[in-house]
Amino acid sequence: MNSKLNIYHNEMVEELQAVVRIKSVEDYSTASKGKPFGEGPYNVLDYVLNLCERLGMNTTNMDGYVGYAEVGEGDEMIALLTHLDVVPEGELDNWEFPPYSATIKDGMIFGRGVSDNKSPAIASIYALKSLMDSKTEFNKRVRLIFGANEESGFECMKHYVRHGEIPTIGFTPDAMFPIVHGEKGITQLLFKYDLKQLEHVELIDLVGGNAPNNVPDKCVLTVKPNNVTKLVDEVNQFLKDNEYSGKVTVSGDKVVVVIYGQSAHASTPEEGINSIAQMLRLMEECDMNFEFVRAYNKKIGLCYDGFLMNCNFKDEYGILTMNVGLVEVDSNRINFTIDVRYPISLTIEDIFEPMKESLNAVGFDIETIINKDPIFYELDNPIIQSLVSAYREVTNDNVNQPMTMGGGTYARAMPNLVAFGGMFPNEQSNAHQPNEFISINRFFEQTEIYIKAIQNLLNL
Repeated sequence: MNSKLNIYHNEMVEELQAVVRIKSVEDYSTASKGKPFGEGPYNVLDYVLNLCERLGMNTTNMDGYVGYAEVGEGDEMIALLTHLDVVPEGELDNWEFPPYSATIKDGMIFGRGVSDNKSPAIASIYALKSLMDSKTEFNKRVRLIFGANEESGFECMKHYVRHGEIPTIGFTPDAMFPIVHGEKGITQLLFKYDLKQLEHVELIDLVGGNAPNNVPDKCVLTVKPNNVTKLVDEVNQFLKDNEYSGKVTVSGDKVVVVIYGQSAHASTPEEGINSIAQMLRLMEECDMNFEFVRAYNKKIGLCYDGFLMNCNFKDEYGILTMNVGLVEVDSNRINFTIDVRYPISLTIEDIFEPMKESLNAVGFDIETIINKDPIFYELDNPIIQSLVSAYREVTNDNVNQPMTMGGGTYARAMPNLVAFGGMFPNEQSNAHQPNEFISINRFFEQTEIYIKAIQNLLNL
């Protein structure tokens, strides 16, 4: 371990706990001038910039959207981009510890955002501080850029690109080691269906999920059936027969059904259990066979690869995946928000038109909410080689190879940026899940890697 870093180990843990304890979920109800994403994202950005200033770095807050800390001189700039906002914590009953307590147990720190992306943010700060203490000659400027809206739109980086200086080279520690040299395209789509009520049951409400890029861990259905007892019996039998986690209750003449799934990141939907998809299957099997239910199960169902829409595209770097992240009733319309990760070799037009044709055929309207094109770097790119070299020198791992992924990072925001760490090979991702955690020793190790990575980029 780096001797200059060792003296900061306790401080690093304390500062990581401090930022995890700041709930930094986007909340527009508390937004104001200078706080565009609400109190939480602003508070954590302000805290981190103050920390950087205390450690001797020059800092700038860009209107609460994004901030940065910088050292060094020169025309060229190396950037490390992390984000301080987090996805909602989901169902509290699924957490062993309170999600914003930053509890330490068995050498792990638990809390929402501790791995995605607050530990890499703190690691980047102390990597740079260690180099400052070592009297490193900064022949390029090194800028740590902290975003506050990565999880829900990248408005932070859009603001930076409009008003800030574009770095020469850099990386975002928001993925995996040894390095990610390609990211799938990402689009979020709105599937809409006009609600037509049934004679024997009235749909009152259907709501599920908390973010498009999360596998939804809870879905709630409220209906008013002609025969309450019959429906309750059917739902209970279905839950038992299919081993779904859920419950059914009666409130006056209404029946409320709750399905519990398992959250996961939308880029890996196979690691979760989609409560919305399960609810739609339950509705069809329990005689709540609305038109939108039949259409959904015919074209989407429990699949996460687009197979039922004939959109199960793939290339040498991966398959198309899709996550039904949100459902809501809007007046007399059902809205599903879908997160799609599509292969690197394809364009948004390649996947949108076949999806539109397939879904229109059963009554869905479809529109694009956002799209982020794929990115790809060849393995002989000097940035790739410099960063992989840093990883291998610190870890002595010469086995694991560069990869591509379905996740989307700040590497898309500007040219010459790649995703580098902070998850290690063969580790199971717990981002966006209950009991999110990071090993304290891994936290220190990723910081060592970033020290070497900055050194290599300074010499590039």
